[in-house]
Amino acid sequence: MQTVTAVPACHRYAKCCRVWLRRTMCAILAVMLPSLAAMAQQTSQHPFNLRVETQLVQVHVRVIGNDGKPVTGLKKSDFVVKENGRQRQVETLDYIPVPPTVQNAPRKVQAKTTAGQPARRRVWIYIDSEIDTNEVPEAYQAIKEFLSGQMQPDLMVSLDGLPFTDDGTKLLATLERMQQHPYGNLPEVPPLINSTLDMEKQADYEWLLYSALLWGGSGTSPPPGFAGFTLRPGLAPAGRADISMRQADLKLEMKETEQEMSFYVRSALFRYLDIVYRLESLQGEKIVVVFRSGLRTDPESMLLLRQFAADAMRHQIVFYTVDTRGPINIDPTTNRAKLLRYGVPIPAWSMGSPLQFQLALNDYTRTEELENGRKEGLVGMAKLTGGKAVTDTNDFHSVFNDVVEDASGYYVVGFYPADKRQLGRFKQLKISIDVPGARVYAPTGYYEPRPYKELPKREKEIVLWQALQSEMPRDLPVAASVNVFRGDQGQPVALVSTGVQLGSLAPKQKKNASEVRVTELAQIGAATGGTLPIYHGQVANITVANPAFTRASASPTEFVTFNTRLIVSPGKHICKVVFRDDNTGKLGAEEVRFEVPDYEGAPAASTLLVTHHASPVPSVVAGGKPESQAGSMTGELQAGQMDFVPQPDAEFYPGEKIYLLYELYNPPSYDFNALAALTSTALSRNGIPIRQFNINWRILPDPGKKAAILIGTLDTRNYQPGSYQVVQSVPPEAGARGKLFASFTLLANQP
Repeated sequence: MQTVTAVPACHRYAKCCRVWLRRTMCAILAVMLPSLAAMAQQTSQHPFNLRVETQLVQVHVRVIGNDGKPVTGLKKSDFVVKENGRQRQVETLDYIPVPPTVQNAPRKVQAKTTAGQPARRRVWIYIDSEIDTNEVPEAYQAIKEFLSGQMQPDLMVSLDGLPFTDDGTKLLATLERMQQHPYGNLPEVPPLINSTLDMEKQADYEWLLYSALLWGGSGTSPPPGFAGFTLRPGLAPAGRADISMRQADLKLEMKETEQEMSFYVRSALFRYLDIVYRLESLQGEKIVVVFRSGLRTDPESMLLLRQFAADAMRHQIVFYTVDTRGPINIDPTTNRAKLLRYGVPIPAWSMGSPLQFQLALNDYTRTEELENGRKEGLVGMAKLTGGKAVTDTNDFHSVFNDVVEDASGYYVVGFYPADKRQLGRFKQLKISIDVPGARVYAPTGYYEPRPYKELPKREKEIVLWQALQSEMPRDLPVAASVNVFRGDQGQPVALVSTGVQLGSLAPKQKKNASEVRVTELAQIGAATGGTLPIYHGQVANITVANPAFTRASASPTEFVTFNTRLIVSPGKHICKVVFRDDNTGKLGAEEVRFEVPDYEGAPAASTLLVTHHASPVPSVVAGGKPESQAGSMTGELQAGQMDFVPQPDAEFYPGEKIYLLYELYNPPSYDFNALAALTSTALSRNGIPIRQFNINWRILPDPGKKAAILIGTLDTRNYQPGSYQVVQSVPPEAGARGKLFASFTLLANQP
């Protein structure tokens, strides 16, 4: 029997991801890599491209004369190359000439040959945009100026993974659509905005909060500016984010947040590895221009950064980076607005108390560390691959001046190393020339390649990324689900839930408890290829008392689960996820295909979410305190005064209550009776229709959000084990897709 009731709407998407163990709720993030010293070697202030091809090392060298123009006509014998202080013979020498004057107009450009002269080799420029919402105008204008004024006959350009083209008019039209739809709209319009940047900056904000509480506020209360911050459940009394936290809790939160911050860096580097291997087969100069709202580096990401840089150099790819945050002034007396973006309004320096002065100084120092750290990552990427970084300026277009200049008027000097073993060592270079008044710009060193099988254990972290690019491993049972809803700004939002079965993991014994460690990497990309995928990774360290662990690991429904919220573009997509048991090195992976509707105007429906995990949202009483937090699971979304938490699998035991949730956007009517008449439900078991069933539906009309929210509950006490399918029909009158499908399995009784 189906029943329908109308209740007031309450709907909110959370902006954070949480790690939790199904039912036990005891997973915590852990340290994945040991601390490492920063790289000892850095490239020069005038870095140029460095190429490593098996044995032959090829270096880009620019020679500038007194007149400021490139010096031409040099021979092999004019160059002196020293590697680790030992002179090497120049084996090959090529000169890439400066192209003719560029006309300042967008046009379709064809590579041509002049009488008796061959066409110049092509330059492939890949423009990658990962910016914040408020940085769109400046980045858009910089790219537009390049496409409209600096296109040359030999330049081939790709916007965020679209096919390379030299058609300036076509590129400008695509860029215009990207500016109009910065979150992406259909496969031919990639996003300008990084869909994980909100979570990345939220982690930065949490780091500042916990560090301020640990070292600035002396455990008394959050510093000014943090009053509105919501602490994670269990770390403060209900509704009291202004109450001090225990030092042990603060240190744990600090540790978890640092690991989350580290994984955003790693996810970005995985994305850049994607670009490297997409461009490796192209012939000619290959340049990647990255617009990004800062990128942190830390000791845990240095090995992966080194691997990325070595692969980029080996495949002759140079990265140029732009910090789209612009000029950053940390001084709290002159630029409080920049600090507010991280939620850190610093107390005035004029405060008389020495303690208040010290708190202000501490907050200033931590914010400066965070801001500079996000700049250093982009600078390091550029230097290690032979490119340049543009930071501390609003002139984002200057990066293209560097690209155009560095893509011509240089020599490619080739030599063989003295020691041809490929051990991943850093080798110093010194290149000089005997030309009076000439200046030589060349890299000061390079990393030699190293076969993957010979990499140290910690450098093999890249195996997760490589597993997603090939046949996915199945040593561990992994599950994944993707549900798509409409976000606050009208853009599609994918709720990705991934998990690995607890009983398949090998625990380490710690006194009377069992400890499991897992690492997860998820990739979401268009089914047709083209644009780059989105990456997101997380780690978990779970310690459970042995009796509880034994019971939980015996159940096939107990998973270590990660839930993530990502903005996606309309179209068909593939989600791939790989898990690793960090105690054994075993891998498991899963793939989910899903389709994303366009929610911008026409009627459309979300997917049909099926979950066992839902709990009442705490009600608020006088004084702003939640009445109760019992059972709250801080879900990925809220609807109808309920928290809903997606789960990776759809397996339940008879007797458990199952929740169903979907939304109808831009419906033709918000009348309750009309909405009820537009929907119907069918249920089948093992392919056989069930004529009578007890899914109880509630409809929540929400004209303000142009949506109708439908929540169903199914009590499975009288149902037999088997495979079930729910079909929710949305008739043509609603204008949305015809049917929504969801499947689940009822297992035999619990062990």
